[in-house]
Amino acid sequence: MILDANGMPILQPAVDNAETATFNTAFAAIGSAIAALEAKHADTGWITPTLNKGTNVSGNDFGYRRLGPVGAAVVYLRGRVDSLSSSDLVFTLPFGYRPDTSSTISDNVFLPDDARVNIEGDGKITALTYRNSLTFTGISFIANY
Repeated sequence: MILDANGMPILQPAVDNAETATFNTAFAAIGSAIAALEAKHADTGWITPTLNKGTNVSGNDFGYRRLGPVGAAVVYLRGRVDSLSSSDLVFTLPFGYRPDTSSTISDNVFLPDDARVNIEGDGKITALTYRNSLTFTGISFIANY
């Protein structure tokens, strides 16, 4: 150890300052990484899409949301849309809210084949119905993003 004229270490304060600066920089980087991960895992809250066809029933909270981590996030749908015909494109889910593969799901409100929802891998949600409304509440799937 090298000492100055008063017997104090010359290099140690510089080493201590460098270690503190490195620690602070690393701590800030870790904090930023944690914030980014939390944002990816965050609840998006309910989003009300713009409908291509149909009418959002007043006060029924129609929409979708995503919960969970990247690769295992679940998209939930809720609400009801009226004034539909079979094969109508109801709305399109944006990237990050789409399923990996297409699927057809019964809305389970009336008869099993009475009303179905087709959810495509490109996000298109189509009505397959023999009545004029679809209920989306209870439909969920893993998001592919």
